[in-house]
Amino acid sequence: MRKYVKTETISRTSIMEYFEKITDEVRTSIQNELPAKFGIIFDGWSDGSGAHLVAIFASYMSQDSVMTPLLACAPLLDEESFTAFDYKEYFESTLKCYGAHRNVENSVQFLTGDNCAVNKLLGRICEKPLVGCASHRLHLASKYFLNTHGMRLFKLTCYLFQLFSFVLQISEVLISKVYDCMKKLRTLKNSAKLRKLCKFRPILPVVTRWLSTYNMLARYMELHPYLSDVGNRWERAVAIKVLSVEEFQTVETLLN
Repeated sequence: MRKYVKTETISRTSIMEYFEKITDEVRTSIQNELPAKFGIIFDGWSDGSGAHLVAIFASYMSQDSVMTPLLACAPLLDEESFTAFDYKEYFESTLKCYGAHRNVENSVQFLTGDNCAVNKLLGRICEKPLVGCASHRLHLASKYFLNTHGMRLFKLTCYLFQLFSFVLQISEVLISKVYDCMKKLRTLKNSAKLRKLCKFRPILPVVTRWLSTYNMLARYMELHPYLSDVGNRWERAVAIKVLSVEEFQTVETLLN
């Protein structure tokens, strides 16, 4: 492909230098456009290998249009701690990049994020209203409805629902077993051993992610050959959580 490019080669140092200059220009442009008061929308993302990034967007009106410029997308200042106080410190640090006078107390009017305990505490610490994620609220409402009216629905159905309930009970047992196995694999000793065997890392479900349980089961399917191989000699805490042939086939059927 090089023969089709007419520009001269450029070093990595030069590219990074220009990236930093562009970043400064964009930051200055956003800083000049940000009003004195605005809201913050934030959410986290994990890549599955341990890296966790938090994106921060400003939210405000400009000429009858909703503006949501990205202010930051980076790990928390302390990558090993994810408390509400750590999030607030990250917010404060980010806002300082857009003016020394900006801070959570004087610049932020509201917060928008998932309806989890950490974010609720963050809203109380910052003394700002938390506008919960609508998608997550719907998820919580659906779970509450099913938990509250599950038995009533069961009484109104016949054989097919009984069969479904039986399959669901089996599924919950298998999901719990896979969850315990994934937790054991995340310990330092087992994680190091797993890295020598394959590129896959264990995944745990997250209550604010719709597909997180499915992703955990799918990842187990990829890890199972390495876990069931007796030659790898896993410690007993892991070995007793490995699915049997019948259980593995059941999970495979559920995923398909």
